[in-house]
Amino acid sequence: GTSAAAGAAAARATARAAPATGGSDLVWDDIVAIEPAGTHPVFDLTVPGPASWLADGVVMHNSGAIEQDADLVMFIYRDEYYDPHSEKHGIAEIIVGKQRNGPTGSLELQFHNAHVRFNDLAKGPH
Repeated sequence: GTSAAAGAAAARATARAAPATGGSDLVWDDIVAIEPAGTHPVFDLTVPGPASWLADGVVMHNSGAIEQDADLVMFIYRDEYYDPHSEKHGIAEIIVGKQRNGPTGSLELQFHNAHVRFNDLAKGPH
């Protein structure tokens, strides 16, 4: 989910980025303890954890509200994109990750990369 994506982006923020920001207003410090300090107005009330972080030298912002507000969240996964020797060449998996008014799940479609086009997969001999 969104937390995993945020964690992955935050993990890419390495110490090598600190020297590049030496002349900026960014401060690098170690967290010693986290203790409750009461209730205070905050910039990003709806998103737990850090609201902003540095990843690959870019200040990122947690956009979890996009997923929370969306009625439908879909993803496209093509194994051949990650593995050129995939047995699923020309097949895209469409994943319905969130559907406020219906079921979630996934289905496979034929994908034509040259035309960025999706078709139903052929079902058996005709």
